[in-house]
Amino acid sequence: MPVCWDSGNFWIELHGGRRDMPAGRWILLLFQSCYTLVRPFPDRVRGGLASIDRLDRQTAAGVLSRARPLCLSSFSLRSIVVRSALSSTLHSTAATEGSYHILLSPILLVLVAPPRLGRTLAVKLHLRGGEPSAIMDVDATNMSASARSAVASFKVMDVLRRANQLEAEGRTICHCEVGQPESGAPRTVARAAVEALEGPPSKSRMGYTDAFGLLPLRQKISEHYKQKYNVEIPTDRIVVTTGSSGGFLLAFTSCFDTGDVVAIASSGYPCYRNILQALGCDLANVKINKNFKLTATELRSEIQNRRESGKKALKGLILSSPSNPTGAMLSSDEIKELCELCDEENIRFLSDEIYHGITYGKQEATAVSFSKTAIVINSFSKYYSMSGWRLGWMVLPEELVEPINVLQQNMFINAPTISQTAALRCWDDETIEELESHVTKYGKSREFILKELADIDEIDQTNIAPADGGFYVYIDLGEHVCLEKGLTSTEMCRSLLDQEGVAITPGTDFEDPTSGKGECRFRISYAGGTDTIKDAIAKFRGFYPSWVERVKQAKNTS
Repeated sequence: MPVCWDSGNFWIELHGGRRDMPAGRWILLLFQSCYTLVRPFPDRVRGGLASIDRLDRQTAAGVLSRARPLCLSSFSLRSIVVRSALSSTLHSTAATEGSYHILLSPILLVLVAPPRLGRTLAVKLHLRGGEPSAIMDVDATNMSASARSAVASFKVMDVLRRANQLEAEGRTICHCEVGQPESGAPRTVARAAVEALEGPPSKSRMGYTDAFGLLPLRQKISEHYKQKYNVEIPTDRIVVTTGSSGGFLLAFTSCFDTGDVVAIASSGYPCYRNILQALGCDLANVKINKNFKLTATELRSEIQNRRESGKKALKGLILSSPSNPTGAMLSSDEIKELCELCDEENIRFLSDEIYHGITYGKQEATAVSFSKTAIVINSFSKYYSMSGWRLGWMVLPEELVEPINVLQQNMFINAPTISQTAALRCWDDETIEELESHVTKYGKSREFILKELADIDEIDQTNIAPADGGFYVYIDLGEHVCLEKGLTSTEMCRSLLDQEGVAITPGTDFEDPTSGKGECRFRISYAGGTDTIKDAIAKFRGFYPSWVERVKQAKNTS
């Protein structure tokens, strides 16, 4: 329940309704154009607070010295005072269970209590140091965010946000964090969009399409499968989606129910994990092999282990090839074996083929060549260089055509009409020529990175994933971490960005959270262009010896 407030300084007083939750006071000052998530901060976020520009650091130090983390059994609400105007957002880490959250914006104040703590709180909102302007009883249960919303953030976007902040301060940043082609949409596609918007009203109004998308576009996609994979796909089994992300949501909701177990690779795209968890699915993190792959061998072992231990059977598997983040690509035989095993075990295989077209010397294979039950998810974001146009597609088995039609109608209505209209030009000869030139550039960047990394003695070459496709190189730091001293891949990426202006992504975005490998690995994206990569790798090579020495000294003092 939002409480509207006027701009100005305020403080809020909360009175708990249980004896083990003594009343306390949180005092905050809010300034224009900023918002924050504020709570008593545990020790692990002190460094992050101290680094925020224009925060009164003496005040912050005093606040943090008094702050204690909250727990379920004993609540102690401590005063937090921020006296300085903040020109940037103040962020905290994820709250511990049982803590209060206060979310602030220039328009609304929203008090959010954690789930499962149903009780009434007395809330007093004070503005400009005057008398309380609002006194009310609030049911914390009714105000709580849903449990399904408590998923991890997409870490690469956090890195991008920090990189953009540094750029706004005048720093030059080498963006190697996001998988976004530097080129933008092909010229033919951009022209088609302009022509459509400037055309007669009957064409330029960009109204709704069929839920499955424009028939001419689905026909183009069908022709693509015939030409590239020699597979016949009827247009009624093709649905145009709002990016691959829309495809994931449609696929997951049509195939799985709450409590179903879905297998994912231990190193993989984080949004699989996050969306599935938000939908109430359970995850089976299947460990990848020494070649950074999840094959039928690994999946069969997971199936057998679950049977022997009495765990629930797998309902689904989602896997990308080429993989994000590893770049590892399954061969045609490996895809075939996975499809056959999934069909035998009644496991729905969702094949993410978003990086098809961006490969280096190996030929991709599509799951629809080997299975009538598999779902293929693809996108115009990577090979077609249309990331912001939010357009993708799915190839469906017959039995899911109508369920996904209904879900699409209710969730999205249709993919963006202007994007669909422009994408009709994606398979023109001129377009393909331009797109293939991009792949050539990616290949040169890949070759450069791998050669440079091979010259760094401190990096074990067996710790570098194969990079068969896509535009990523994934690296394990090996012995060059000191977890107990906080010298992890996250810290390395932070230091590299702050010191050298190079943005890369820590492995915590991609790894099974229980494995600990996320803090030992990192990903370099070379989608941003050859010049960017050359600058970034030169700076990385200058930085890395100091990182190795920093870890060495930390271990020697352990």
